[in-house]
Formats: sequence, C-alpha cells, structure tokens
Amino acid sequence: MKQRILYFVLVLLLLLLVLMFALAGCGPAGRYESNFADRVARLIPVPKAETTPPDVRDDIFGDSNVVSEGAFRIVSEVTPDIVFLENQSYRETVETEPLAHLFDFAVPAPAAAEDVFPLILFVPGGSWTEVDKTFFRDAVVTMANHGFAAAVINTRTLPDYGYSTQIEDVLDAVNFFASQPEFYHVDPQNVFLVGFSSGGNLALNAAYSAGAGFASEEKAGTWQTGIRAVGTYAAPISANVRDNIAGLAGLGDNTLAQALMEKEGISDPETFLNKIDPITYLTPAAPPTLILQGSADEVVDLSQGEALYAALIDENVPTEIITYARATHEDIPMEKVLKDINRFFKEKMEQEGN
Repeated sequence: MKQRILYFVLVLLLLLLVLMFALAGCGPAGRYESNFADRVARLIPVPKAETTPPDVRDDIFGDSNVVSEGAFRIVSEVTPDIVFLENQSYRETVETEPLAHLFDFAVPAPAAAEDVFPLILFVPGGSWTEVDKTFFRDAVVTMANHGFAAAVINTRTLPDYGYSTQIEDVLDAVNFFASQPEFYHVDPQNVFLVGFSSGGNLALNAAYSAGAGFASEEKAGTWQTGIRAVGTYAAPISANVRDNIAGLAGLGDNTLAQALMEKEGISDPETFLNKIDPITYLTPAAPPTLILQGSADEVVDLSQGEALYAALIDENVPTEIITYARATHEDIPMEKVLKDINRFFKEKMEQEGN
C-alpha cells in the first residue's frame, strides 16, 4: 500500500515538472528567457511615455508586416523570439522632464546567460528641441529580428537644455548598456550609433569626440567610448537645419541657432558652428561612418552628407554614402535605410573577425 502511495506521489511530481517545463518554454532557452523577463520586471518603474499614434508611425514604416524583395523586412510584431522592454530609464530622470531619459529596447531572446549581441543605439531627430523615441520603436524590433540588440532613446532638449547636455545624454546611454553586458546581453565591443537628422549630428559628435569639448567637469572622462561604427540619415554638418543655413549667412535671424548658442555660452557664430560640426572632431581614429541621404531632402541639403564624406576620405576613415532617389527629410525609406545599416555594421564586424 505504501509503495502504491509513493508511486502515485512520484507520478504527480513528474507531471508537475512537465507542466513547469511547458510553461517555461519547453527547454533551456525558454527557461532562461523567463528568468530574464523576471529580472526585467524588477526594474524600477518609470513614468509612462507618450506614444506616437500608430497612423503617424505607419507613415514612416508603411505596412510593417509585408516582406519585401530579399530577406530583409520591417517587423513591428514582438514575437516570443524577442525580449522587448519599453519606457525604461538609462539615467536618473530629471524631475522637470520625466520622459527625457527613457528608452525602448529589444534583444533576441537569449538562450544562455553568456549570450551577447551587438548593440545599435538609435538617436531620433527633432531639431534639438523635441524628441520622440516611439517613432523608431519598429526599427528597434526589426534590428532585434536581424541579430542585434537595439535601443532607441529620448534625450533632454531645448529650451531648457543645450547641445552639450544632449551629447552627454547620448554617451550616458552608451555607457549604461556597455557597463551592463550581462543584464542586457549586449556586446560592449560592438556598440553602434545611428542618428536621424539632428540626432545624426549628435551621434556623429558623440562618436568622434568621445565627449571632449562637450562634457561638464563632473562628466569628463567617465564614458566608455568604444563606438564600433556610426550611421546617419540626413545629418546636418553645420547649422543647416529648418532654415537651411549653409554657413554664417542669416545666423543672426535664426532663433534655433541663437537658442543653441545661448545655452552653450557662445556669442561668436563661427565658434558655435565649429563646435556642432562633426568634421571639427574628425581624426583617422574615427569609427567607420555610413552616410544616408535623400536626394530630395528639403531641410538638410545633400551637400551636407557629401562634405562629411569628403572629410572622411581625407582622413582615411572607412566610409560609404548612399543616396535614396526622391526621398525627403520626412519621407524616410525606412526599410532601405535599415537594410543598409544592417549590412554595413555586419560588414565591419566581419572585417574585424567578430
């Protein structure tokens, strides 16, 4: 009788174990993913961000679930193969700007604790006056589906915070992920920056300067700066934003430029233009750079990307420039852009044997 009871108990325990395995994903990968999600759930809650309406985001990404020519496609659905985090914070939030340091993040579901993935950090544009990470939520999910960890960040903006503060935010985000490779499953040796419009300008200056010339005294020398490569779409090289400023002409009448200068404590226009121009910080040690530009961009002229390309060639920095026919500043051919970013970054890793 005792043996039958013992046998019955063992059968129940066995059935319970089978049920636990099934709920955890039917295998080691599922168990680890569940543990990772549990750890993520213990992160300190942050304020819920405003989201971009789906119809606005669809204007950029189009029909996100349609497979185009070739193997690359935009993906909006978060499948069980992807771990997606939303509205997390990469540094202590500022009370007056609770959404300033939020990020969304996606990574292929890690099968083991030691799994790491190259990281792409997206920096949205907005003329340094506004930023909305939700525009690039689908870009983050898409790149995770192509083997990257990917994040998109908010930064502080004008009128309360100046240009150097925004550079600090970008580098703080880089350092946040690079210093926690085990938790976020990112490879700190393969960190890539991608910026759009003014965000592209920030990405270039963060990558080229490593904070030199921008950092406050308390921040100087605190960043891990190993950016592997950088990619931009319609990045202004000088102050050529919104009002199409190609140089110093008309600067005195430009309220955006004046606001930036005031926050930087700069009164001389030429000094200001040199400070925000990525070519100022360009050296042969700069990371490989992918320049993407629309041929019909009405805000940032194609000559801006061509000027950067010529400067990179002069410094013998690996670079590539791609122009998209009929693409404008707002009408971004996102599928083509992400496909080119995917190719360029993977080529750079392969060239280094990673």
